Amino acid sequence: MRVAVVGFKELDEALAQLPKSLRRELVLGALKKAAEPMVREAKARVRRQANPRVRGGVPAGELKPLADSITVSAVKANSEFPNEIAVKLGPDADHFYGLFVEKGTKRRGRVYRDDRGKFRRNKRRHSATRAFEFLGPAFAMHSERTAVAIGEELWRALAKKAEDLARKANKGTLSKKAKESLLD
Repeated sequence: MRVAVVGFKELDEALAQLPKSLRRELVLGALKKAAEPMVREAKARVRRQANPRVRGGVPAGELKPLADSITVSAVKANSEFPNEIAVKLGPDADHFYGLFVEKGTKRRGRVYRDDRGKFRRNKRRHSATRAFEFLGPAFAMHSERTAVAIGEELWRALAKKAEDLARKANKGTLSKKAKESLLD
């Protein structure tokens, strides 16, 4: 899938003039806000479970539903790419089984050798679970709009932050740390 977006070069140059911490704050905010349509779509598509049964040793009633756990969260910077800023869209760590819902599982049982040396499959087995995709279609449906929304939101946030800094500088309430970071 190809998405052509115009204006990111100028945006990158404008962001390069900001201090690193402020840049990260603006970009993360824009990424999270632009990903909200994907989150809404994934929450609408995910399968709801009406049966409150025990899952993973924890009664399902104690955990919120899988749909409520789908969020956008920041990803820690990688040592290979320290300047990269990324977000993750999906269920939280308590809802690890979201991967199994998304991708499905295959039928399996324990294979063993009987008394005659033949390979047999145990009668007690895990039946297959059909894949019920909810994140993939949400991403495919909103990827182009999200790329455009990231650019628009970054420009909006950049203009707002510039106004705030200019107003604080005019009032004389700009912090010492902000002055130093802007002069660098």
